[in-house]
Amino acid sequence: MTDPLSGYARGRVLVTGASGFVGSAVARIARERGFDVRVVIRKTSSRQNLEGLDAAVVIGDMRDEASMRAAMKGVRYLLHVAAD
Repeated sequence: MTDPLSGYARGRVLVTGASGFVGSAVARIARERGFDVRVVIRKTSSRQNLEGLDAAVVIGDMRDEASMRAAMKGVRYLLHVAAD
């Protein structure tokens, strides 16, 4: 199987939906591949799927432009995995 992250210059990635099963798996893979990972989650989201993940956690909401601008600061790639 081809690594979907191969060939990309390393840098900071922001993962949306990282509190969920798929989003947390994507964040873990990005971290394993050498990316600096930041995740954005809502204040009310469970952090259970993020346990043990070496990532910066930013509290925000995709529907709020200001919080997304803050979360995106210094980010090279956006991995949008959120369902809503």
